[in-house]
Amino acid sequence: MSSSLTDLNLQAHQLLVERYTVFLEQLTALDEPAARDAFAELRGSLERHRLFEDQRVLPCLQAGQDITAEELARVTGDHQVIGDTLELLEDLVEAIFCSAQPRRELVANLSRLGRLQGILEHHTERETRFVYPVLDQMPDREFINLLAEGLLDTSH
Repeated sequence: MSSSLTDLNLQAHQLLVERYTVFLEQLTALDEPAARDAFAELRGSLERHRLFEDQRVLPCLQAGQDITAEELARVTGDHQVIGDTLELLEDLVEAIFCSAQPRRELVANLSRLGRLQGILEHHTERETRFVYPVLDQMPDREFINLLAEGLLDTSH
């Protein structure tokens, strides 16, 4: 594998941001079927990525040795916040499209709809600084390649 895990994770996060942007475009156009489809794609991608990291990536790190316990808690906490934010977004989509005034409901919730962007930015920064560079330095290249394949798989 020629790309580092850090680079592959950045690419995966860029794809997540792109899917989030498409969702917001469809939602702000009040195109209900397209917005729901875009949200389902975003949610599926985020869930696959989080699950892969929770099950395969984060267990590779030893708190206190590879990463501080506090930073590891922040990264895992981000995953919970992302899950909670996806629930919020799902509720907002329902509220917007069930409203008698969907445009007004959308405008009233603009700041809440944008919340995921900031969360993803901070989470990407944490992983880029504290998680993936450590893994890139591991001597077991075969294992690194398996993680790389897994990261690529989460992007589909």
